[in-house]
Amino acid sequence: AGKRGHSTACDSLNLDLAFIAPVPESVPAAPLPFVDLANRAEPVVLGTYYSVARAPKLQQRVPAVRIIYVSGILEKPRRFLLASEYNPGCPSFDADGKVLGIALRHVAGGQSTGYIILPAEDVAEIAKEAALKAEPEAPKAP
Repeated sequence: AGKRGHSTACDSLNLDLAFIAPVPESVPAAPLPFVDLANRAEPVVLGTYYSVARAPKLQQRVPAVRIIYVSGILEKPRRFLLASEYNPGCPSFDADGKVLGIALRHVAGGQSTGYIILPAEDVAEIAKEAALKAEPEAPKAP
């Protein structure tokens, strides 16, 4: 278990992502806010989207929204979105609140190649894998 009441539920080494889950004794009384990955925006080149993050500590960590534009869509080896700006680890949305994806640092061949947006569909798929891996294993028969 982590020091802050969570444990690593799963990681995806090929995407350098990790998911955390609350440990049972630290589950909050009220539900945690979340991004509904099923409510997805379809990326459009030159489409306008909004990146949501927090300002730095010296700026009181207030919510910060940036207007971004999708500048390209890569299809291989997997779908990635290129954008005008990135807030790594933060989601981007369209004007209707549908999630576009999560901004990540892209690494290929051990070298950082810059930032990309991983589409919400891929994030949802990986989150499902994380949830399955986080389930406790059934006891093995003797």
